[in-house]
Amino acid sequence: MAKYKEQVKEVTTTITEYVRASSVEMMYPLNTIPEVTFQEELIRVVDNGPPKAISYIGNLKATLTPDNANTNFDLKHPDTGVVVGSMTYEEVYGVMYSLYIHLATERDNKNN
Repeated sequence: MAKYKEQVKEVTTTITEYVRASSVEMMYPLNTIPEVTFQEELIRVVDNGPPKAISYIGNLKATLTPDNANTNFDLKHPDTGVVVGSMTYEEVYGVMYSLYIHLATERDNKNN
């Protein structure tokens, strides 16, 4: 028997996937070497819709040692990916230390 008002439609879907760091943790227990861990996740965008986290990928870890302290890398704008400067691993550690001191001082000044 024939199908009533049968219509065949060809649909094209564009799927974009990428990996992003969903969280970053810097560990520096007393008398140890600093370590940074990035938790990665897979993101999927269908037809330019909203990005959706699909799955946890794993962890990317690195230690910040005296041997790699002067390793230089590009600083990229988070929205455009354009290189806006460069920094060393040691400078990253200094930035994180300075941010901690700034935020702790700000907190303590509010509590006084």
